[in-house]
Amino acid sequence: LPVGTGTNGTVNAILAMPNGDLVVGGSFPSAGGVANTAYLARWNGSAWSPLGLGVDNFVSALALLPNGGVAVGGDFSSAGGIPCGGAAWWDGAAWKPAVARRTPFRLTLAETMVAAWIRKPVAEAGLATQ
Repeated sequence: LPVGTGTNGTVNAILAMPNGDLVVGGSFPSAGGVANTAYLARWNGSAWSPLGLGVDNFVSALALLPNGGVAVGGDFSSAGGIPCGGAAWWDGAAWKPAVARRTPFRLTLAETMVAAWIRKPVAEAGLATQ
């Protein structure tokens, strides 16, 4: 699958979005040379783009939330300039922190999502209610 000029580093996680776009996370300094795509970028089939201002260190896990947002976990301390302790989600327009500080252990994807959900109202996290 050709993805432009690609990333210039390691990709640790790939997420297929419902519209066919790909979101990739890893330890790369940029995707396709586009600004703000270090560690995290979106490929729409013809070009790379950032998710806002991105994250400040490597990404190790990605997951699609029920509301269409992207949960991101890794070794970063901020997303879009907002402190988040290695766990955040992108709602399509802005970053939402899951935790405000780093923990002494690396978060797994499940832990990242659980941390996000317990710190936000169910509706905001995109979870279905019954």
